[in-house]
Amino acid sequence: MLSSNYCTSPEEDPVHPSRSTPSAASSRRAPLEVITGGILTPMTLAIDLPPVLLVRVQARAQERGMSLNEYVAKLIEEALPGEPNARGISLLKGWEAEDATDDPTELEARRADWAATKAALNEGHSSERKLFP
Repeated sequence: MLSSNYCTSPEEDPVHPSRSTPSAASSRRAPLEVITGGILTPMTLAIDLPPVLLVRVQARAQERGMSLNEYVAKLIEEALPGEPNARGISLLKGWEAEDATDDPTELEARRADWAATKAALNEGHSSERKLFP
């Protein structure tokens, strides 16, 4: 059995029926926001895997030093894109982290370089309006 972090309703727990409390909400399906007031609540998700697949998944999780639940959640996250530009954003964040510095000399050199770039772009611009005022 694998567990995930979200449930359609706090009243519904098909894996542990003793935890469930009957309510009007559990007798009909509605968007998550309506049932839980917009708050995602923990749930358990049972997945029947063939034994051979379960062994493979457990081995991969162990190789990566992760629990089975963490590894399967990671696989699901990777399979479901979070936002349209996630890869580009990730790349840009990586570059930003790679170039991060607290060195005052380097920071001043970067500021001077950017000022020179802006001035060159303003000089070469064909209209009277500056690109970088």
